[in-house]
Amino acid sequence: MTREASSERIDCPATAPAEPPVATRPPQLPADAEDRLRAVLSAGEVSVDAVRAVFPDPSLTVETTVADAGEAVAAVGAPAARDCVILVRRVDGTVDSVDFRRISLEPGEAGCSTSLYTNPPF
Repeated sequence: MTREASSERIDCPATAPAEPPVATRPPQLPADAEDRLRAVLSAGEVSVDAVRAVFPDPSLTVETTVADAGEAVAAVGAPAARDCVILVRRVDGTVDSVDFRRISLEPGEAGCSTSLYTNPPF
């Protein structure tokens, strides 16, 4: 059974909206995100609260863990911008950045997580 298409006239408003919509950028990590995170880890802090104190924006993700070898790992991310910083404080106190596959930040993947260091996807 087929139906014939029909049309109906729709009148547009006489005036345009007062304020046109403005595109916004998704929340991003601050330019000094790595320096902030490095300062927290260098001070010996590894708690979510300590990291959240320097990244108070609720749109940012914060995760910390201590790896089996005793290394402190912290991850801070801006999921909408697919931006992520992961640092590890080694047992000797040095703080290094962590390399990871950027595809892991895409929707449906691991996201910005300490597991990108402790249990990296293949």
